[in-house]
Amino acid sequence: MRRRDFLKNIGLGMGGGIIFLPEALKGESKSLIKNIPATRVVQIHNPNATNWDFASGYYGDYVNQNLVDTMADRGVCELTGLSDAVSAWQRIMSSYNSGDKIAIRVNFNCTETYYPSGNLIDSIIEPINSIISGLVRIGVPAADIWVYDASRTLPNRFTSGYLYADARHSSQPLLYLREVDQEAFL
Repeated sequence: MRRRDFLKNIGLGMGGGIIFLPEALKGESKSLIKNIPATRVVQIHNPNATNWDFASGYYGDYVNQNLVDTMADRGVCELTGLSDAVSAWQRIMSSYNSGDKIAIRVNFNCTETYYPSGNLIDSIIEPINSIISGLVRIGVPAADIWVYDASRTLPNRFTSGYLYADARHSSQPLLYLREVDQEAFL
């Protein structure tokens, strides 16, 4: 197969997936968020959420958790059109049932190794703490929440900032978890 034909077929395959995706979203999949328009996007910004100067230290050390919490609450309210964060989280998680496990995938693709060091931009813990806070406020036990990266180890600079000791995180990338641990993500 020529490169041009390969790329053309890939493009057709991706286009077919895009064409049929809205039909798939109409299904009764338990993993889908209900009651939120699929095209709704919100952007929340607070210039005071960080005071990092783009040069000194680790940027994650300059994030204000309280302001990130406020931004997350405002974001879920704007997303749902509701005026209080607890009701907004309840709407977002309307298909949640007691005992369900929730997985939050973070991105550490900018790390150099499985044991990252340095000041490369990657995930920070504050938005994850805000998400876990919202879930805990609507009755999701922190122990039923997993935070993971599919291909990299979560660095200590990230996991040491957990505000919810019961929330789980993988000490290994998801690709390397034992079969027993992977069941928690299914």
